[in-house]
Amino acid sequence: MFDPFQSSTYKSQSRSTSSSMKCPTMVSLSTNFVDSDIPMET
Repeated sequence: MFDPFQSSTYKSQSRSTSSSMKCPTMVSLSTNFVDSDIPMET
């Protein structure tokens, strides 16, 4: 059975893993940006 939440979580983890291998600093910056952006969006 298809689970959208599980699928998006998996994609998200895969992307984070590959990105952190390429450039950990960019991942940190983008994570901080997203974290600080979420309250504004809500």
